[in-house]
Amino acid sequence: MINNTPAEMPTRCIEMNKCGTQAPVWLSLRSESLPAPGESKHLMACATWQIFGGTKDCCLFRIPITVRNCIKFFVYLLQPTQGCMGYCAEEKLPSLTLQPVITSELVRGRAHLKCAYSSPSWGLSYTVLWSRLVTPGKQEQIHQDTTLQTCSYLEISSRHLQLGDTVMQQRVVRHSAGSNPI
Repeated sequence: MINNTPAEMPTRCIEMNKCGTQAPVWLSLRSESLPAPGESKHLMACATWQIFGGTKDCCLFRIPITVRNCIKFFVYLLQPTQGCMGYCAEEKLPSLTLQPVITSELVRGRAHLKCAYSSPSWGLSYTVLWSRLVTPGKQEQIHQDTTLQTCSYLEISSRHLQLGDTVMQQRVVRHSAGSNPI
């Protein structure tokens, strides 16, 4: 946690003299990925350093670490560092992409698609981007809805859709009720 906000180890190169240290240590994923929910992985952390007058090396020093995915947060087993190295953490983005479930529903005698995406959380609003498949691999946004509800409805009408359209929820993002969607 940083200032009561969830934090994670960054997975990109961090510039020297950041994170309160000369040689910041960050999590290098390269061709790896973070562990799946409930699993642990042995990964490599890197320390950024620049040799006097030389070029910066984002991974001059490598440190083995273990990362466990506890679903709502990660736990890191970190090794001691030497000299002017220190591990970095950064606030997790306040917006989270959620996994939706789309169903059809009759609302006041009209056909709608319903996108349900989360259990209620006080003080959060949701932005839902509805899209349809125009051609293989190309989507067109047809509706955006920002709501405090945990579902969004899209009326099945000629204004949004045509017979045979493939409809998808492109993105559901939750954010503080006072913040702007990304």
